[in-house]
Order: sequence, then C-alpha cells, then structure tokens
Amino acid sequence: MGEEAPRPDTVPLTAVESARAFGVDISLLVENLRLTPKERLEKAQEAARSLAALQTEAEKGRKGMRKAE
Repeated sequence: MGEEAPRPDTVPLTAVESARAFGVDISLLVENLRLTPKERLEKAQEAARSLAALQTEAEKGRKGMRKAE
C-alpha cells in the first residue's frame, strides 16, 4: 500500500509560484532583495521622508483653501 507520487498538476507550488499564478508582480520584491539590509533601510527612510513632506504640503494646501473661503 505505497503512496503514489503526486501528479504534476497536484504538486504544491512555492509561495513565489503561487503569487505569480495569482497575478502578483514580484519584481519589486526581487529588486529589493538584491539590496543590502542597509540599502533597504535607506530606501525605506527616504520613502518615509517623502511621505512626510507630501503630508506637510497637503496640509498647507488644505489650510490655504480654508482661508480662501
């Protein structure tokens, strides 16, 4: 009563294969994994600074619109 080998259509996919099959573009993940941890941290810090600057400018714009009313 040995177990049969799994058929090719039932072999579990890896997480990456599953993501691709679902339609996920993993190119950014692969690109970021090529960076060193320090480079990834620097990139994340720059993104956080950019977001903070955008939020500041958006708030200035909202305040300016309220004054104009």
